[in-house]
Amino acid sequence: MQAVQQLKAAIKLLSAYEEVTGRGLPDTPLMHFINLYLEALQRKSEPLSQLLLQRYRLSLDRDATLWALVMKARAAHLPAAPPAGMGGLFGDIFRMLAPPPAPTPA
Repeated sequence: MQAVQQLKAAIKLLSAYEEVTGRGLPDTPLMHFINLYLEALQRKSEPLSQLLLQRYRLSLDRDATLWALVMKARAAHLPAAPPAGMGGLFGDIFRMLAPPPAPTPA
């Protein structure tokens, strides 16, 4: 229930920004993503969520904290969604630093 209230609050926050400033949201890829992603979460649309994550991946990969928040929101609103690992540059770095899997005995 709290997740639904938080989603509604996020949508109201974006509307309030437009109302208070008298202009639209900044015309940036991340703001476009946020608007569309909130709608995908509201509709509980896993396919739209996945499409947006793929389409905006380059922008999202620039900020590991934002990626973590997006995954947290996804888990709260789309519980059937498979957990997505960190992608892009950060994911590659973490995979390089992780030890290789131990060989399985034959």
